[in-house]
Amino acid sequence: MRSDSVAPELDRHRMRGTRPGGGGPRAKTSAGGRICAGNGCDTVLSTYNHSPFCWLHEPRHEFTSAVRSRGPRPSEVEILDLLTRMPQAS
Repeated sequence: MRSDSVAPELDRHRMRGTRPGGGGPRAKTSAGGRICAGNGCDTVLSTYNHSPFCWLHEPRHEFTSAVRSRGPRPSEVEILDLLTRMPQAS
């Protein structure tokens, strides 16, 4: 559509888009058909999962926050440890 084919008062309502495929760089992928390296696990890994493990067998990673305003966050293990030490209500 030519820009001069629409009346100037209607031009502000025209939608503008981009051609398909112009969405930026493609996501990095790993080889397809990979199997989880967990003992006895036969889960087929996504090409977008760069780890050798599925989510169930992925080793626990230390949580890192982009914002350090309140200090380090406790890990799930620390929280569970605190909950098991709390006295039970009778």
